Amino acid sequence: MSRTFRRLAETPADIALGTDLVREYVVATAEEVGQDIDVILTLIPELHDFAGHYLRDGAFLVAESDEVVEGAVGITPRTDGICDMNRLWIRPAYRRGGAGRALCEAAMHTARDLGYRRMHLDVVPERTTAIAMYRSLGFVETPPTHEYPFAMVFLGRDL
Repeated sequence: MSRTFRRLAETPADIALGTDLVREYVVATAEEVGQDIDVILTLIPELHDFAGHYLRDGAFLVAESDEVVEGAVGITPRTDGICDMNRLWIRPAYRRGGAGRALCEAAMHTARDLGYRRMHLDVVPERTTAIAMYRSLGFVETPPTHEYPFAMVFLGRDL
């Protein structure tokens, strides 16, 4: 199995794929934190403007193997050379195969190429495996960067 990474473009097919992957992430997160999906949906503006959120000043990367989408991750701008890593999502059938780490590394590389100097992310505390992976990649706890109606862990690192 050969994994490749593709940066989505501002085409109808890529926008539909990215929006579908974000929606999968949102549904899984709502179930994981025990929140009503409608509450979570109000926190996810990119479902209504995927291209504006990711593709104009950031990026959205898709991991594929044998032309099958394993997962994705987004990069969105903040201020002063800082970006956020958003919506890291690995489809259940592809977990534990290195796709998450590979996507994180690809996101950091892409963010550097886009001129960002620092990356932040947030993650629900229930995702202990993801948190351990982020820490192994050099992310450390930071002050909160966003407000949520549920607990979150905030991490960041220089690129």
